[in-house]
Amino acid sequence: MRIDSFGSTKIENCIIEYHILIEDLVDNCGRFFCENYGIRVISEDSNESSKADIPGITTSSNSIHTLAERLLNNSVLPSTALDIVEDYLLE
Repeated sequence: MRIDSFGSTKIENCIIEYHILIEDLVDNCGRFFCENYGIRVISEDSNESSKADIPGITTSSNSIHTLAERLLNNSVLPSTALDIVEDYLLE
């Protein structure tokens, strides 16, 4: 799995980072046929850090970038990232 940094934001003393998880999918013969994308959200402040990994959301590069942009623009924390992703998938 590869991890691409998407962006970060700061709320008071907390820095929130957003990453796109990229997994290569292969067929039964081991040949690559597409990429599967997910999201990682990490928050860090002086006292603690937390992380949410949500793999396997979509095979669409455009869709995962739209989702990552929404998470970043709304300063979504790891604790609520799964709820936001689920809502996004239901749209």
